[in-house]
Amino acid sequence: MSTRSLFRFVSWTVKPDREPDAAPVTHLYRCTSEDEAGNVCGAESARTEDGASAEDWALRHAAENPDHRSYAYAPELPYVATTPELFGGHPEPEGAA
Repeated sequence: MSTRSLFRFVSWTVKPDREPDAAPVTHLYRCTSEDEAGNVCGAESARTEDGASAEDWALRHAAENPDHRSYAYAPELPYVATTPELFGGHPEPEGAA
């Protein structure tokens, strides 16, 4: 008795997850300003679904620390990996992305 294996290679793609149960888009700002010694501040806003409140944090932080003018914006967007098999063995329908 012999054992046979069949391997199929499929193309994967990563795309935005727009399903109703997908994680929400969130926003965060991080202060990247350095002091005279080269130490990065690193203070961060709360990660929030409200981009305006994260931006408000950065503006308040700058007002409280006038030398802190450099920031990194770090949005987090939900993505999903998928293959044609997830669509009944056919390529993803047009407009589904």
